[in-house]
Amino acid sequence: MAQQQRARIAQAAAVLILEHGLTDWHDAKRKAARQLLLPENSALPGNDEIETALFEHQALFGGDAHAQQLRARRRQALVWMNRLATFSPKLYGALAEGWGGEHQDIRLELVADDPKTVELRLIDAAIHYHPAPAKATESVMLRADDGTSEVLLRIETPTSRQQRGKPAHRVLDRAALKALLENPPDEADEPSFPPQP
Repeated sequence: MAQQQRARIAQAAAVLILEHGLTDWHDAKRKAARQLLLPENSALPGNDEIETALFEHQALFGGDAHAQQLRARRRQALVWMNRLATFSPKLYGALAEGWGGEHQDIRLELVADDPKTVELRLIDAAIHYHPAPAKATESVMLRADDGTSEVLLRIETPTSRQQRGKPAHRVLDRAALKALLENPPDEADEPSFPPQP
């Protein structure tokens, strides 16, 4: 019973994340539980269960529209990555994982000794940007907009990227993203479900 309830909450939270652009997964879980009229003290699913529900939702309901939207957003990400190539950009988050759509941010991690060098590059390219909220573990976050697309930039130092080690989730560098986009949709390296540990 408890497992079924957690699965129902995860499925409802996935809809809130995908269709309404919620970025705070804990908030999405709580809202999903309220929508399902479950008690406030209900056991909430873990983030791994939410991720599974996101992949399942896209596999069941996304279809060709999701595949096309994902490719379009990844193409926009590649434009930004080429523009910011000096900073060793890596795509992370929903669009790297493969479940993201129109409501999920293009998220790039950049490496710079000084975040000001990234800001200067954006200024030189006449790209509007502003600081974005960052978690305590993150260095500097910027949101940039070139009038065509918007991107969330996380700026790390070379040391912080190195110390973090291998990421727990999928990340794509420029070469990997370009190769992924060059593959026909039926051959693309897209997982239907998140990889099992």
